[in-house]
Amino acid sequence: MVVKKAFAPELCKKIIEERKNNFAKAITHYPTSYRNNDRQVVDDDTLAALLFEEIKQYVPSSIDIAGVGKDEAGNWQLKELNHRLRICRYQPEQYFNKHLDGVHYQSATVQSKLTFMVYLNDSHEFIGGRTLFFASKDSDEVIQEFLPETGDLIIFDHNIWHAGEVLHSGIKYILRSDILYQKTSPVSSSTDQPFAEGHLGYIWAIAHNPHYVFTGGRDKLLKVWSKDGEALTSVQAHANSVVAILPYGNDLVITASRDQTVRGWQLDDTTGKLLLRPLWQVWAHEATILNLCKIDDQRFASLGADGMVQMITTKGELKKNWLAHHEWIWAMVKMNDACVLTGSEDGSLKWWDYQKRALLGEWAHSRVPVTALVFDAPNQWLFVGRNNGTIECLQWDNQTLKLTPLHSIYAHQGIIRCLKIHQHLLVSGAEDNLVKLWQLTKLVEANLGFEPLKTYAHNNFVQDVLLLDQQLVSVSYDGKIAVNAY
Repeated sequence: MVVKKAFAPELCKKIIEERKNNFAKAITHYPTSYRNNDRQVVDDDTLAALLFEEIKQYVPSSIDIAGVGKDEAGNWQLKELNHRLRICRYQPEQYFNKHLDGVHYQSATVQSKLTFMVYLNDSHEFIGGRTLFFASKDSDEVIQEFLPETGDLIIFDHNIWHAGEVLHSGIKYILRSDILYQKTSPVSSSTDQPFAEGHLGYIWAIAHNPHYVFTGGRDKLLKVWSKDGEALTSVQAHANSVVAILPYGNDLVITASRDQTVRGWQLDDTTGKLLLRPLWQVWAHEATILNLCKIDDQRFASLGADGMVQMITTKGELKKNWLAHHEWIWAMVKMNDACVLTGSEDGSLKWWDYQKRALLGEWAHSRVPVTALVFDAPNQWLFVGRNNGTIECLQWDNQTLKLTPLHSIYAHQGIIRCLKIHQHLLVSGAEDNLVKLWQLTKLVEANLGFEPLKTYAHNNFVQDVLLLDQQLVSVSYDGKIAVNAY
C-alpha cells in the first residue's frame, strides 16, 4: 500500500534536521553482506503516536492470518505504531540487500504484522536507491519498485522480500517502524510436547551441559530445560538478544549478547528450585557479540562485529584481545593447545597463536563470508559454512599448520548458520529453513549429487542445532525448538 504525501514536507524536514548528526554505521549490528547504510534507533512515544494518528485510517483495522503455527493463526486487531523508530540514511554506495523485516514482539498476543516506512526526502535529491520488492527469497524477479516524493508512506507485509538498491549519488532518508496488532483469540498454552514453550521470536542459540539444555533468544531470555524438554527456569539475561551460550561444567553458564556484554551465571538448586544467579558481567566489545569459543577450563574467547577477539576468564576477567579481522568474526574453533582459527565476514580463515596474539597463517581464497565452523579433531578435518550455502572441507596439518582443500558441496539454498559434529555425523542448519544430517566420511569424499542422510524443516531460518541422546534439537527464527529422532 502506498499513501502519497502522507506526511507534510515540513515534518519530514524537521525529523532530518533534528537527527542528522546522530547517525552511526550499521556495521556494529549488521554485516556488510546484509547492509551498510547509516542508522539510528529512536524510542519516541509522542512522535509514534503522531505518525499513527495521521495514517491509521489507511491501515486495515482487522486482519486474518493463516500463520506459520496455531499461535499466530487467527484474527488480529489494529493496535498502534511501534514507538521504536529507525531512521536511516543512505549515502553513495550504500545499500540494504534483500531481506524480510523482523516481527516486533510486545507479547504473545501483541506483535507487528506490517512494515511502516516513510520517505523523508524526494527521489529528485538522489540517484539510485529504489525500494525493490521481489517475488521470493530465491528469485531476483522485481515485482514492484518505488521512488518516492517527500512524505510518501509505504505499508507492506513483513513477509515480503525487499531491498534498498545501491545509492549512486545524493542522500536518501527514511523512517521505518512497525504496525502492531493484537490477537483477539487466546494463545494456546499447551506444554505437552518437549520444549513446547519455545521463545517469543527468534531463537539464536542452544547448548547443553551434562544435566540441562539452554536456549537464548531475541526476547532477551536465557531459558533452562531438562533433557526431556521440560521448562525449568529462565531469566532476562541481557538488554538485547542472547546470541551465544557456553556452559562450563555442571553449574556455570556464559552468555553473550547484541548488547555487547558477556555474563556469567551460576546454576543453583540448593533451595529445591533451580535458579540462575548472576555472577559477573563485562563489556567485551564495541559492537554486537557474535559467538563464544571455549579455550580451556579457565578461559574462553568472545568474537565481535568489531573484528576483535577478546579473551575472558570464567571469573569474568578481561584478558588479552586483538584485532583479528576488519569485518565481523562469525566463528572460532580451537585447532590445538596453542592455536585457534577464526572465520570472518571478509571470507578469510586465519589461525593464531592465541597466547602471543600472533598470526600463524591465512586462507583467503574466497570473498564469500564464513558464517560457521566446526573442527573434527580425530581426522583433522575443518568444515567451513559460507554465506552462499556451501560447506567446504579442508585438511589441517598440525605439524606444518597449513590447510589443504578436500571438497566442497552446495549444501543449502541459504546462509549456513551452524555446523555441529557428533561421532560420525555432521549437522548443518541454514537460512533455507532446513536442518540437514550428513555422514561425515561421505561428506568429505562426496561426489556430485551426494545427498544428506535426513532433512528436517522449520518455518523460518535455522540458527543453531544440538545432537542429544539420539535426538536432533534445532532452534529457529520461528521461535520454536524442534525435536527429531535421527
